[in-house]
Amino acid sequence: MIPYLAPFFFLTTLAYLEHFNQFNSVLRNKIFYTILILTFIIFIGFRFQVGCDWETYEYNFNYLALKDFSEMFQDPGKLIDIFYSLVVKSLSYFFDYQSQFVFYAIFFTVPLFIFTYQIKSTYLSLMLSYPYFIIVVGMGPIRQAAAVSLLAMSITFISSGKYKYFYLGNFFASLFHHSSLIINAFTLVIYSSLINKKKRKRINYLIYFLIITILFFNFQFIYDKLITYIRLNNSKGYSAQSAFLIWIINFIPASVFLLNCKKFKLENGLRKLMILFSISEIMILPIVFLNSVISYRLLLYFFPSSILILSNMQELFLIRKRALIFFNSIIFLSFTSLLVWLNYSNHAYCWVPYKNFLLSS
Repeated sequence: MIPYLAPFFFLTTLAYLEHFNQFNSVLRNKIFYTILILTFIIFIGFRFQVGCDWETYEYNFNYLALKDFSEMFQDPGKLIDIFYSLVVKSLSYFFDYQSQFVFYAIFFTVPLFIFTYQIKSTYLSLMLSYPYFIIVVGMGPIRQAAAVSLLAMSITFISSGKYKYFYLGNFFASLFHHSSLIINAFTLVIYSSLINKKKRKRINYLIYFLIITILFFNFQFIYDKLITYIRLNNSKGYSAQSAFLIWIINFIPASVFLLNCKKFKLENGLRKLMILFSISEIMILPIVFLNSVISYRLLLYFFPSSILILSNMQELFLIRKRALIFFNSIIFLSFTSLLVWLNYSNHAYCWVPYKNFLLSS
């Protein structure tokens, strides 16, 4: 338990220092921040037999290691993304199966920390990310975790008006996990219609073409995966029981934002995107009851918007005078969720005890 609580308390301490404007020269120092990134890469990437998907990733790695490049794409029955197959096959020439966890830990941690660094309350946003997004998602479904982090990083480009990087970030995220194809394609199409800039039409069409191409060549895989999710959801004893809880977690900031969107100090394009995410999150509720597994996979993509909204919520006129109470409440709820999940969740046994490859004999 201590290996999970120690990073939380450390991030909480940094959040308090940031809140009271103490040691800002250290907190905003890029060398210090880089060391923090490397620490979390080691914490996430070098874990050993932690996470319920561990055995699946080990099996996939060993399976692909024995295949030739030409053979990897001749077996549509195997639920393995093309990009994932290429990464694993390349790593297998030089490293063992542990290397894939390090690879995806980098692509999860670095984009996430870039995203939080752009937020005014950087360490509060990291602390908010830690209990579920970092521990459960980042140390569980590692490919989707990387896809969500890349989506989060791409959001930061909107504030600076670098829309082409936002589009490219979304496209790159789509290569990491099949579920991101659905959510990213939807986001790009709707958001492009909202900004309605003629000069961006060419890049819009290019992105649409690339996404349609990926969907076309992965249609059989995506179809098989959806069927698998439906069968899992309907099978006795299996469902993503936390789907409704995740919906509630995202619903609270989404509803607050929609009711007070003009009071948030966000760039206009970013505000439109947050409105899009907030409305979409609320509308997923029927899917939660129809198929909790599919809804769980989709809901993970709303964590970046929820983190961004909660981190900026202290600026609201309604709670500005009680910012410290709000701050303490957020920390208490985050700590409680971490403690409850590690002690009482159905899948906590996959995470406890924490083991690290570098510390094992």
